Amino acid sequence: MSIGTILLLVFLGIIAVALFRALIDKLNSDSSTVINHQDEKADFLSSNGIRSTAKELNYTDNYYSTQINPDRGHNVSFFIDQISLKIAAFSNHGLREVAPFRKIIGCEIMTDSKVTGGIGRAVVGGVLAGDVGALVGVMTAPSNIMSYKVVIYLNDPVDPTIEIPLIEEKKSTKDPDYTDAVKFAESINAAIKAIVYQNGKQ
Repeated sequence: MSIGTILLLVFLGIIAVALFRALIDKLNSDSSTVINHQDEKADFLSSNGIRSTAKELNYTDNYYSTQINPDRGHNVSFFIDQISLKIAAFSNHGLREVAPFRKIIGCEIMTDSKVTGGIGRAVVGGVLAGDVGALVGVMTAPSNIMSYKVVIYLNDPVDPTIEIPLIEEKKSTKDPDYTDAVKFAESINAAIKAIVYQNGKQ
């Protein structure tokens, strides 16, 4: 074996080791990010009087759940505390919102800046036929979307909305991330409808 070949193999070995170390560092960093988000969430809930027994709804897309790119991915939690009578929303992208039940006046689901909640495909299907209807709604959606979010309206002129982004880039409506986002949004929408109904009875 020539000296040139040996040097080439040594060089390639050094590159391989460097790439392996970079991958390990990235994985450790991503794991640390996830742990930090969990700690932040616990602190956020505690400091805002949200009890540990509050009902929790979650949406996690593929980027986050598989650790492909957790900073790009979405990990969203929505809490309903029937003891403190508050809702809370938390995400790995900085969403930190709390509102008392008494201030909540409505909820909409928006797809590509168009309101679909309440009268839209998945919502109407969901109301009429439960989960099956919601899935029928998903099947009649456009083939791709660019954004999908939940907007909760509050009786507060200074801060009248809580926006919960779920999808913020082009996504196929056949993608599991989209169908999971629809189910998550439907669950929030149903909870908000119940809260608004209770507010109306008081």
